[in-house]
Amino acid sequence: MAEYYPAGYQIPLVNGSDAVIVKKPGEGGQGVVYRVSVGGREYALKWYHKGAVHNPKKFYQNLESNISKGAPTKAFL
Repeated sequence: MAEYYPAGYQIPLVNGSDAVIVKKPGEGGQGVVYRVSVGGREYALKWYHKGAVHNPKKFYQNLESNISKGAPTKAFL
């Protein structure tokens, strides 16, 4: 069973700040999507279900690579 976090729950980020859960707008087979607030701005945060990521190191490297490339369009957060 998936674990869900309530509104107001604080998730520590690697940069030292916290993502504060505003609400849970949805979920799917890979995980849960939360609307979070970080430093006064709102973002979507995807929290993957345990076991959804089969190679965490490769997955994390791919995320870092995508982040370094920047958003594909201005509409992308």
